[in-house]
Amino acid sequence: MGTLTPEKGIPMRRTLDRRHFSISGVAPGEVLVASTFPHPDRGIVECPAALLAAAGMQPSGLALRRKPVSPGGGEAILHTVSYVDPSGQVVGLGVAVHRDDRRTVDLAEEVVLAWAKVMRTRRVLVEATGPSCAGLRREAAMLARIPGPVAVLAPVAEQRDVPFPWPRHDGHVVERLADVPDGTTVVLPAHGVAPNMAAAARARAATGRIDVVDTTCPLVTRAHATARRFADDGSIVVVIAGPGHAATPPLASQTPTSTVVTSVEEIDGLAIDPPARVTFVVEPGVAVEDAGVLARHLRSRFAGTIGQHPDEYCYAASDRRATVRAVASCSELTLVLGTPDSPDTRTLLNAAADVGSRVQQLDDLGELRPEWLEPVTSVGILVGATAQPDLAGELVEILSGIGPVSLTRRHVTTEVQHTDPVPIVTRRAG
Repeated sequence: MGTLTPEKGIPMRRTLDRRHFSISGVAPGEVLVASTFPHPDRGIVECPAALLAAAGMQPSGLALRRKPVSPGGGEAILHTVSYVDPSGQVVGLGVAVHRDDRRTVDLAEEVVLAWAKVMRTRRVLVEATGPSCAGLRREAAMLARIPGPVAVLAPVAEQRDVPFPWPRHDGHVVERLADVPDGTTVVLPAHGVAPNMAAAARARAATGRIDVVDTTCPLVTRAHATARRFADDGSIVVVIAGPGHAATPPLASQTPTSTVVTSVEEIDGLAIDPPARVTFVVEPGVAVEDAGVLARHLRSRFAGTIGQHPDEYCYAASDRRATVRAVASCSELTLVLGTPDSPDTRTLLNAAADVGSRVQQLDDLGELRPEWLEPVTSVGILVGATAQPDLAGELVEILSGIGPVSLTRRHVTTEVQHTDPVPIVTRRAG
């Protein structure tokens, strides 16, 4: 019951059916939004987009309930719309109100009709990169294996924009090692810490009072080592960084004379007298294409400037940017998940708008509006750093409740190929 076999090749809108029925169990002054409801011809109708109907009914001011609707006539009117998806599953929306609440009866009909008008088959593209890089995912995996209480060292200047991916509930962030009680496992985070802080943590661990787990990203570790090597050679080290990035203070602290630049204007303001040798290190987390612009400008100002080997570059930011553009450029509407005040959310909104997509920001899925989806047949989903866990999956499920969905996940990735040097072949003349 609840499934049909639609005739092959018939579009979803040919199966669209709007009806209203009499039911019981709805008191005056309340609204019942169906999670399922019985259809006299189609059986049980599933309602994965019930949240949208509930949001539309909020202006009524009446008490809202979401539950399965039972069959049988009575004192309430159930307004419905349903369709048959390609698998034969019957899907729809249903809102019931008491007959005596005339204004709310009309509102229920308007809400169901509004969503019925935008029900159609859609392609949904999800940005599979996400805000968490490989270093953060590695950190989370290591944290999940640590027994007992956990404290992550992260001074206030190093608080990262990407929320901490806690795989556990007994962990917390501390700004000072002195705030860590004995018996705790101290974690050096993926973005690294200053050398003196790491040394202090290991010295305390040597006493047996705490344990230390180093989850520093390998690319961050290599950048730290390169900065120290350049400084040991007597060079001035310029750190090419991103504004407010958590990895910047630990990297800059690897040498006592590092200079941080985040823009061409800051490079123009550098006062370095010859014959000082200038070197640069790119902070992992900066898009490689952005770092390249700054590196070229640095070289144009200071002849003989050298940088780290490109094998040490982090491509996470570049890959995410390319993925975002790829998703948005193929979408008539791009939905950005995250809080409106987040810098990451604003970056995603601007990136999607730059490629010509219509863009809307969502923090609460109940904010989705039917007028956004008319006449959209392709929707992109970008996941911001402040989006709630599983929000993208919940949005896809809701979209499947207003039309069959073809779901794709897009991920642009860069792979550094480590190859052996090409052998030099010499031949004798003659």
